[in-house]
Amino acid sequence: MKNIFKPTPDSSKTICLLLFFLLAFVQQSYGQRITRQYNNVSFAEALKDLNARQHKYTINFVYDELEDFKVTKSIRNMSVPNAIMQLIGFYPIRMTQVEDNIMVECTHKSTLRYKGRIVDERGNAAEYATIALLSPIDSTIVGQGVSNENGYFVIPSNYRKVLARITYIGYKTVNRIFNNTEMGIIRLQPKTMTVKGVVVKGKRNTVKVELNKITVDVAHSYLQYMGKVTDVLGMIPGLTSDLQLLEGGTPTFVLNGRPVSMAELKAIPASQVNKIVVDSNPTAEYSASNKGVVYITTKTALGNTLSTELSNTSIFARNYVDMANVSINEKYKKVSNILTAGFSYLSTTQIDKTTETVFLPQKDIESAKERHTIGNARTFEWFYSMNWEISRQQSFGFQYTGNICNTHIKEPTWQTMNGTEMTFNQKKRGADYLHSASVNYRNEIDSTRTLSIIADYAQNHSDETGLAATVPAVATASEGKYHIGGTRLSYNSRRKWANVSMGLFFSTMNNKGNYAYNADVETYNTHESLYGAYLSLSRQFSSFYLQGGLRMEADRRKLETGVSGAFTDSTEWKLFPNLVVKKRLTAKSSVSLSVGQTIGRPSFSNLNPGLYYYDAISYKVGNPQLKPNVTTNIKLSYNYGNLLASVAYNRSKDRIVDLPFWTETSVDNKNIKWMPVNFNKSEKIVATALYNFSIGPVQVDLTGSFVQPFVKANYLGEEHSWNKASWDINANAQWPLNNHSILVFDAYFDSGGTSTLFDHKSWWTMDLVYILRIMKGKLNLTVAANDILHTDRSNNWTMKYDNIRTTMDTNGDTQRLVVKLSYNFGTLKLDSTKKSASKDFLNRL
Repeated sequence: MKNIFKPTPDSSKTICLLLFFLLAFVQQSYGQRITRQYNNVSFAEALKDLNARQHKYTINFVYDELEDFKVTKSIRNMSVPNAIMQLIGFYPIRMTQVEDNIMVECTHKSTLRYKGRIVDERGNAAEYATIALLSPIDSTIVGQGVSNENGYFVIPSNYRKVLARITYIGYKTVNRIFNNTEMGIIRLQPKTMTVKGVVVKGKRNTVKVELNKITVDVAHSYLQYMGKVTDVLGMIPGLTSDLQLLEGGTPTFVLNGRPVSMAELKAIPASQVNKIVVDSNPTAEYSASNKGVVYITTKTALGNTLSTELSNTSIFARNYVDMANVSINEKYKKVSNILTAGFSYLSTTQIDKTTETVFLPQKDIESAKERHTIGNARTFEWFYSMNWEISRQQSFGFQYTGNICNTHIKEPTWQTMNGTEMTFNQKKRGADYLHSASVNYRNEIDSTRTLSIIADYAQNHSDETGLAATVPAVATASEGKYHIGGTRLSYNSRRKWANVSMGLFFSTMNNKGNYAYNADVETYNTHESLYGAYLSLSRQFSSFYLQGGLRMEADRRKLETGVSGAFTDSTEWKLFPNLVVKKRLTAKSSVSLSVGQTIGRPSFSNLNPGLYYYDAISYKVGNPQLKPNVTTNIKLSYNYGNLLASVAYNRSKDRIVDLPFWTETSVDNKNIKWMPVNFNKSEKIVATALYNFSIGPVQVDLTGSFVQPFVKANYLGEEHSWNKASWDINANAQWPLNNHSILVFDAYFDSGGTSTLFDHKSWWTMDLVYILRIMKGKLNLTVAANDILHTDRSNNWTMKYDNIRTTMDTNGDTQRLVVKLSYNFGTLKLDSTKKSASKDFLNRL
């Protein structure tokens, strides 16, 4: 590969100047307009802070009078009077302004103040619940108020005994007598209502649709009972079943603030997930790696508590699969811990029918093959997460993921070539383990500035041997020893003129691998480093929102082999701009335009110079000369209430595709070589829509997309176009049958169409899930019927390129019955009287 991007002194100067420019932002001062973030602080402290942050106004107030009122508000680029009005909200507080003097006082002068916090049945804050204090004698109202974002409320009243009436949509009204002004925590219970004889449990909406952002409250939805995190992600609105964004592309998955690989997510049960957010317009911190980010947060125990859950999942298909898990969630004082461990026994069968036709000048070669892949695997995986709240401003976290897997695969294959039978059997054994650990530190310097540091290290070892009983027999072996480490420094600040996000990152990978193909043995050493910086600015202008960013990445890759002499040494750096413009049209609607570039780097298996057995006439090789795929994205989005629609244009250069090539020189009588290559150019227009709504007690999610590709390539000596459009639609309905059970229906249809050089056939599938909760919610039974009619044909396609046509027809274990039983031992109150940074590399393994 020609080394075009050779490092020069100029590039290092550019980086230094960029770093100096980033640091200069931190030192700038604030003006008279206020940008602050207050999280559960007293009203008096907030006013004191506002008074100290500016010099134009003098804020007068009585500290003790306002101390009990708690506020949680985000103030962005507001004048001081407007900021105070934002803080007041529903509180009985009045602001009076005379020129530059501001007086803030409580409107209800009283020596007594009733204080408390309102939470739902799971301990989450019930925001904006209505509280009325009544006289127990004649029920006249003697005080009233509304809870804030954290569920807290303060209501002045002169009565020493009151009847509190608390109302909240979807929950039972609370009527309780209080003789003490300290009302404590008031827990609400979901109310039930009868609809045509069916008892329906009240609940909050678990899906929130915003412009280019979808938030799913997993902890309050049926998804918490659905296997692992990876199972839940495939059911999230905004993601496809294969975990792609609706408009295409693989997102970055961020767990508790750290980018992680899919292998790490597979270790976490869905019951430990709190919330999942799909953001298709990320800032420059992530925008260059992928077109979207999926943020996943796990649960944190409330108070000093300990909870334990055991679960077992059985899957019945052609074979039997079993997965057992234990989860422990604990919090004591300022330290919270999550520990999950699981063992899985997997047994699967997949039947692939393929044909290959090679058009040669002398004669055509036709091959037909039926392969039965029978796989068995045993996996032990675990996940541990610790978070230590050092102070109100500082926190320290640690995460560790481990995975050990052994596989045994048999592949009896019936193959013919021009009528000649070539039946054979292939066996493979593999062992793989992954250990990944990370530490993170977060410091909220003040209400507008945050500093975070993440450092991680991962070790992955894979070893596989294989034997194909062909003539001649083929023995293969491969081994990889990966060491990956990295660190990321991020700084965020809300300034008077913009919100600023900036950071530096570095990660490195080293792999000492080898492979053997009969007597052909090769060793290789690969080293790759990725480093860079990003800067993102955003600001709200009345009804407009503007976000712009720039990300710089430099990648150094070096590969050396021991025998063949293959050698790669390249350095390249790229700049990735990112721009998002949003316009709020009405209170319910908004529109946005986004422009940016993303990069997709080849997987390490594609880069390794290995030689792998494929079938009796084909083999597969890696390609160390692969270049990264760069895609330019332009997207227009519209949001109205719970409707989100978008139209996007994507232009990809150097897209990575596995393609077959006919070679005159054979390898053990095999002339078809499959190899990953860079496809010069491909374009497509993608339209998507998502709508969330309710019909009585039933919550429905509808998603759909339309794709029009524009691809041209050589086939049989002529330029051929692949431009068959495709569309798909997915419907998901959740129906609470009563206050103990829920029924979920999911259906998907794909019309088929073109994806790069592959023409896919149409297919559809249908799933049904039933969830039952008994014993006060401690025992949960989940029964799922997946692909009920066995109609999933998502891997059926035809590929045409150069002088080869290939077809694939896959029949996998998609039709299956899943039975999961979980038991939560409840929450034990503890004694309270005693006082990835390297995600880009991990995903390429």
